[in-house]
Amino acid sequence: NCQLSASTGFPALSAPAGWTGDLPVGIELLGRPFDDARLVAFAYALEQANSQRRAPATAPPLVAGAAPAPVAFEVRARSADNGVEVRARFSYDRVLGTLGYEIEVTGVPADDVLAVVLRHSDEEGRRYVAARLSGPGAATSAGTLTLRGDMRGRLEGGELMLELMTRAQPFGAASARIVPTAR
Repeated sequence: NCQLSASTGFPALSAPAGWTGDLPVGIELLGRPFDDARLVAFAYALEQANSQRRAPATAPPLVAGAAPAPVAFEVRARSADNGVEVRARFSYDRVLGTLGYEIEVTGVPADDVLAVVLRHSDEEGRRYVAARLSGPGAATSAGTLTLRGDMRGRLEGGELMLELMTRAQPFGAASARIVPTAR
């Protein structure tokens, strides 16, 4: 809890010590005055003896020793019966967990656009809006979302849909699955 080292002024070091299920466990080492180098040596030895280090679930694998570049891709959702279309250009950065977007709606007046959303369905088929990309009366919009772990998983698993909602069709005038693959 670091209180002893803070009160005494003695050097202290926290180090990973393993896992309890999915939860990481740490250990705090407290040393004698001016024994900092010895603490670092102990922590290093502990790290070498314990090969249980895990990368965070949200950390993407390295590509040729470097972080993966953002993936740019486009999704178009068209209505089969009335020519309404929403086109979205996305840029997904797996390292930062951000999804940049540029939205353009055509085939319907801007005043008739209710929203462009990202949605997903649960196991029973119930639909949920995960994020709103544009609001009422907007035929174009742009922005960036920071995705939580569950949203990252849904995006990378192809579970998210791009959906346009209009006054005439408030439950979805056009929709398309979002799959983050490079163009």
